[in-house]
Amino acid sequence: MTTTESAGTATLFVDNVLFGVGAPGQGKVNKGTVLRIGLSVPASGMPTVSSETVIASDLSEEASSGAFVIGPTGLVLEPNGTLYVADRVNNRIESIPDATTRTESDSAATVLTSGHLLDKPLGMTTAPNGDLLVVNAENGKLVEISTSGKQLASRWLDKDEAQSPPGSGDLFGVTSEPGGKGIYFVRDDNNTLDLLH
Repeated sequence: MTTTESAGTATLFVDNVLFGVGAPGQGKVNKGTVLRIGLSVPASGMPTVSSETVIASDLSEEASSGAFVIGPTGLVLEPNGTLYVADRVNNRIESIPDATTRTESDSAATVLTSGHLLDKPLGMTTAPNGDLLVVNAENGKLVEISTSGKQLASRWLDKDEAQSPPGSGDLFGVTSEPGGKGIYFVRDDNNTLDLLH
């Protein structure tokens, strides 16, 4: 999930995997979605839902014996309204233009970049310079990608050799440190939240 907010309102972007994926090993289906939820946030009291819009559909998902269901995961919203989605099943990053204002689903999200340094992208955040930072599910690496789609560099965050390849399945959430001097990331293999400067 990712969010944006202003005085009295907030907008949530949530990725979903849906039923119908079958059993592990039966292949992918294109039933994943991204939902935009508008909230009214009063000065006092509970927020209320003011709108719900499916802004992306037909995203790939598949059953997994290790993770139950694999589907769209990391979400990043750019100031220009473009939403980036980590598509782990197809090993790529997709973009959805006008995510804050569109009134219908973009069933054919644009591929920003795929393959190369990516290895099952999972968590994603924005770097202080505006680039995307993506953690790979399969090899413990962080990948930097420009918003034009160029894969710039990768760096090991987790070299745990107990997994094959090292760091496989260990990295999850990632976010920038307030002030932009580093990033926080979760390592599942040792149950820690780490900080990289």
